[in-house]
Amino acid sequence: MITPTAAVRALGRMSLTKFFPGDEFARAGLMEFLGEACESDEQVLWLGRYVSRLPEWPGINGLQNALLVKFPSLASRVPREDVIHPDIGRVRIAPPLSPADRAKLASAPKERPKLLLGAAGSDTQISVDPEAEKMVLGLATARAMPAPKQFRVVSDDEERVNTELRAILHEPIRAP
Repeated sequence: MITPTAAVRALGRMSLTKFFPGDEFARAGLMEFLGEACESDEQVLWLGRYVSRLPEWPGINGLQNALLVKFPSLASRVPREDVIHPDIGRVRIAPPLSPADRAKLASAPKERPKLLLGAAGSDTQISVDPEAEKMVLGLATARAMPAPKQFRVVSDDEERVNTELRAILHEPIRAP
């Protein structure tokens, strides 16, 4: 059971994020969600701290994901197998790693994939958009950038002549 004070403190921290819902009905729904999903003040306050560090409001799905990853024991309180991500659709939540899997993952060699842009026969796709793909490959295969503009030093005599010419050109036209 969480206390109202902890829930209000967590909600206050969450409200610091960009795009946090401002209307009172959304906040009431969030308070209800916190009461249903969390078992203790520690979990609610952790969630508030976590969300306040994000660049923008993650939504209910983001809150559920964070709770299930940090506190796997809450799976019975937040029952679901997958989420609907706004950009990529349905996403399956992976169960937390066991200590044996974590050790195996830590001892695995760290290989970084090599990306050869513009190489003959390269089937690496950078973007779904063909125009963006063409631009990125064009930039990656460019051999030289255009030369910067060269400025020349103007002598005192040239500067005096230029000033006189500007004065003549900008002089008002007098009627004869």
